[in-house]
Amino acid sequence: MTNPQNVNKDNETTGIILMYHRIADVACDPWGLCVSPARFERHLAFLKRSEYELSSLEDIQKNKDHLRIAITFDDGYSDNYLKARPLLERYEVPATFFIVSGSVGSDEEFWWDHLERVIINGEGFLDRLRLEIQGEAMEWERPGNGKASREQAYRKIWEALSVLSLQEKRSAIKQLESQIRATVPVRKDYLPMNRDQVGRLAGSGLFTIGSHTISHPFLDRLSKEEQQREIGKSKTDLEEMTGRPVDIFSCPHGRYNDETADILKNNGYCLACVSGDRNVSAGSSPFALMRRVVENWGEHELEAKIQGWIEK
Repeated sequence: MTNPQNVNKDNETTGIILMYHRIADVACDPWGLCVSPARFERHLAFLKRSEYELSSLEDIQKNKDHLRIAITFDDGYSDNYLKARPLLERYEVPATFFIVSGSVGSDEEFWWDHLERVIINGEGFLDRLRLEIQGEAMEWERPGNGKASREQAYRKIWEALSVLSLQEKRSAIKQLESQIRATVPVRKDYLPMNRDQVGRLAGSGLFTIGSHTISHPFLDRLSKEEQQREIGKSKTDLEEMTGRPVDIFSCPHGRYNDETADILKNNGYCLACVSGDRNVSAGSSPFALMRRVVENWGEHELEAKIQGWIEK
């Protein structure tokens, strides 16, 4: 095993940021975002007994003397508080939670989960699904009953909806629901955290709250003014909820453009995370820290993944 105290000089790896989304057992996970509570506990147990130093996200950016690992969560699902938090506290592992501020306390699932509930779990489809989106008619063949067919249909419709505003996405999904005989009710275990849960995380000395915009858009598809609103208002909303400064950010979908970093700096952020198949290095921009997506792996697979990332 590579000694984590000796940073790989070839690629100057100084940190690995692990990106989680949900800690939950689910029947369907089209994006591979869920890690079961049992496996997450084994991840923490492995990381604690390893020689890796588990640090806050801020420490990974500031201290590049040796290799550190940080844990982050995107979106702000309630299972982060109900399932991940107790395990993180038990193992005394710091973590950062990036919150979609406009969803806090909502009684609706995130739009992508709502769509999945309708398309993958719905019954009694019409022969063709039709949507009117921004004055344009779109339609898809009725998905079959198999998992692969449903997931394929889901991804196609997700792609079409992804360019819309949140309000337009919700409206489009309601159009789809009207064309299906029966859908599964709102799943409470899919809901976002509420204000009290976000506040309790922020009040812990172990955890940090970061912004993940208001509505989880693709920032690189927005105008400068739209980015300013998503980035700036999410910060002030979360600071009002928590009574604490919020100065770290995660770009939804890992996407950003040339204007994003300047907007972040002007709004008082000190670092931002994106997606990418790279570690943190001595030369990493504080406004484009790349993370490694964690899937529902066993502890030995996680160990092998980390070792492989270090040796790349």
